[in-house]
Amino acid sequence: MQILLFARDGVGDHIRDAVMRIAPETKVCSAMGSLVSRIMNPSMQPVVAVLMAGSRNEFEEIQLMKWLLRDICTVLILPDRDADTVAAGYTLHPRFMGCLDDDADEIAATLGVRRTFVGVVLLRARHQLRDLLEGQGGASLAAGGAA
Repeated sequence: MQILLFARDGVGDHIRDAVMRIAPETKVCSAMGSLVSRIMNPSMQPVVAVLMAGSRNEFEEIQLMKWLLRDICTVLILPDRDADTVAAGYTLHPRFMGCLDDDADEIAATLGVRRTFVGVVLLRARHQLRDLLEGQGGASLAAGGAA
């Protein structure tokens, strides 16, 4: 799944980190111009766009792109919980809408990857690593021993 995340540097870093943990292939844009270019290019158009507005002005810029977002599943992160901001957010028809101070794991989970799935993937990776280490004489390391 092609995911595009828009956030200016320093905005919603906890959310950006959580999304990147869940979907490391996520493309990140920090400039509005590059976001628009990626969305307008059919070969680079994302399936999901995570849009984080760090301020009301930035949110207004995102609102101007409404026509570009109509065929993209959008996760919209608002700068505040003001009633007018939330109402305006709904006009973009996001699949999920949150706020910058929301739980990052909850937001990342909206990308369709459950926390338990991530746990299973990590468990399998640990088992593969253990098997690999045991095969190379590293049984004590695999069992948690010192090198």
